[in-house]
Amino acid sequence: MQVILEVAPESLYNDIFTKLLKSSFFELSSHHCGNFVVQALISHARTKDQMEMIWEELGFKFADLLGMGRSGIIASLIAACQRLQTHEYKCCEALATAVCSKKETSKFIVPRILFVDSYFSHHDKSSWNWPGGAKMHVMGYWPQIFRAISDWIQPYILSITSMETEHVLEAAKDARGARVIEAFLASDASTKQKRRLVVKGVHTPPRHPSSRPVSILGDHTSAFTILTTTPIKSTPMDVVYLVA
Repeated sequence: MQVILEVAPESLYNDIFTKLLKSSFFELSSHHCGNFVVQALISHARTKDQMEMIWEELGFKFADLLGMGRSGIIASLIAACQRLQTHEYKCCEALATAVCSKKETSKFIVPRILFVDSYFSHHDKSSWNWPGGAKMHVMGYWPQIFRAISDWIQPYILSITSMETEHVLEAAKDARGARVIEAFLASDASTKQKRRLVVKGVHTPPRHPSSRPVSILGDHTSAFTILTTTPIKSTPMDVVYLVA
């Protein structure tokens, strides 16, 4: 089915979409095999109208999907919405709401998504804390999230820049966590916002204009590499790179 959806002509895809799968997206998403069909259907959506129908069934189910371990469906949905330029803000909002209620501070968003399995399996989610040393989750949608318009992702920016220093360092040392930091540094967030995160991975600011910051991560990771700085009295940072 996945291959058929990928190569199907417009008429066949529409028939599969409207006659076979419509109104069954969430039910299929719950199935250990069917969820891959839903991912393929979303990835190959052709029109905004099709995305609207998909959104009507899945847009308010992000928490359920994450709880079932179906982050791949959310990743496909976010990517397709960006490709077709529709529902992009709603995707950002829905993902944030799935892990952080409006009564809670936004600072919890990124940590909870990084450890989404741990968070959703916790008996009392309100008491969940960063599980030091635990495996971070593989999430394919971070580049898409941080590629969105800056105004739409302010809760994510607030969350990642509010992380404790030790949590930033742990994330940077993890291949999955480093991708999240990289996506943020490549976003349209302001230099000031990016600097708030980067300085947590740097030992002390350079005293001499030509000096480079020293990473406190040592040789254990290449997560933070600050290639270029400008004099301290000028703009605090010129170019910031994070390499995986």
